[in-house]
Amino acid sequence: MSLLDRLLRRRSPQSTDEWARAAEVRRAHAPALLEIDGVVSVGLGRTEEGAPAIVVGLAADDVPRDLPDDVDGVAVRVKRTGALVAREGGPSD
Repeated sequence: MSLLDRLLRRRSPQSTDEWARAAEVRRAHAPALLEIDGVVSVGLGRTEEGAPAIVVGLAADDVPRDLPDDVDGVAVRVKRTGALVAREGGPSD
């Protein structure tokens, strides 16, 4: 079961729709967000109030000026993740 499915199962029907919409918005806009200098990841999370948010991982502390506050009405939250490096193998190695 995916993370999104687990999140949706714990929500009311209204908030389930909000999470599904946030996931669609993230999918649609992730490629463009990843083109912004310094952005290394795009995922789903929550605002401080618990609403769905697009979480943008940054390589450094500097927030890019062209990073929006929201995308299609879904809040954008910033998290410093540092540079992400692909490792050889996978979880089963």
